[in-house]
Amino acid sequence: MNKNDNYKLFSIVVLISLLSILSFYIAMANVTTIVNFPSTTVKKQLFALFPEGWGFFTKSPRETMVDIYKKQDQENWKRVNISNSSRKNLFGFSRKARVMGIDIDIILRNIAKEDFIAFTGNFMNNIPDRIYTIEYDKSFQFINVGEYLIVERKIIPWFYAQSAKEKDVPGLIMRIEIK
Repeated sequence: MNKNDNYKLFSIVVLISLLSILSFYIAMANVTTIVNFPSTTVKKQLFALFPEGWGFFTKSPRETMVDIYKKQDQENWKRVNISNSSRKNLFGFSRKARVMGIDIDIILRNIAKEDFIAFTGNFMNNIPDRIYTIEYDKSFQFINVGEYLIVERKIIPWFYAQSAKEKDVPGLIMRIEIK
């Protein structure tokens, strides 16, 4: 075997390895969106192994953004979500934001979409009086017992972000208490 043959063999092995990994990631991305896992433990284990999920290529630009705010006192609410690209989250190396997404998913499975209240503008001016009660799930890692607001909004495309006014952004809001 000469040097050129060794290079070709190495190139083929690397290409096959990369294609195998890519195929596995694509298959796992489809499994997590098609299959409704019976337990959140399986889902958490999959996200621990494959946290990125090729989000740039698979996330729909029409997907909504969901934020959770925890009640601090009578008038103040604090955002619970963790930004994936923040310094606190090690610029994406920590998996806390993805685990937070699983907690939010568990909560949203217990809520009917019809129970949300539509609003436009600042959600703080539209806090509902009705409070829905949800049982605490022992698999929660970031959500604790307490009162929360769930705010769902459409994501503004980046080229409209500078011109968009908060009063024009529609959304849905719900007030819950986790016991």
